[in-house]
Amino acid sequence: LDREVRKRLNADVFLGLPADEEARVSDIFPVSGSDRLFKILPRLLFSRRTEGRVYRKVLFGGDSATAFKHPRDLGIHGVKNFNLASVHAMELPWGNGIGNARGLAKVYAALACGGKIEDTRLVSEQAITPLLERQSWSDRDRVLCKPQGWSQGFAKEDTKIFSPNKESFGHPGAGGALGWCDPTQQLSIGYVPNKMAFHIRSPRARALVAAAYRSLAD
Repeated sequence: LDREVRKRLNADVFLGLPADEEARVSDIFPVSGSDRLFKILPRLLFSRRTEGRVYRKVLFGGDSATAFKHPRDLGIHGVKNFNLASVHAMELPWGNGIGNARGLAKVYAALACGGKIEDTRLVSEQAITPLLERQSWSDRDRVLCKPQGWSQGFAKEDTKIFSPNKESFGHPGAGGALGWCDPTQQLSIGYVPNKMAFHIRSPRARALVAAAYRSLAD
């Protein structure tokens, strides 16, 4: 990532943070106690929507519990450990990528523009082509308990979630973060809040993407 992406694009994205970059990292703030009591608990007990289904699986066991609770020190009970410099320095592709919104958006901008941006080619156009179509789809993902598709590691969401165009792809992050692009519009977005939300798909991220599409229409 450092050699092939960060340095080539001059983008602030890291996997295994160098010590001299540590002072730039913001602390993550987990979901608050009041949100757990007044927002998560009612959904766990009564909601038939996505969050309610996931919360019950996490509590009572199943694929969601395996995904969200392990490993113990870096699962839902160890979110604050992601503020440790020792964790920042690790290379954990599933959990500790670090960057700012501008850097993340720049990487996705290259993918949205056929693999090339500002005279720098990140990947070939042929590498982008398979991402435009879903390679898999489930009407009820076993972990997220919602419709979900994938293409080579990128999420392919229902067109009602982030983008109205099926060619778009990216990946939501824990707590509401989002990296996403739409090759049909040459649009990219990076959203990296440090106050974590409790939703499976962040309303804040969805609102930002919707505003970006409205700006294109204007």
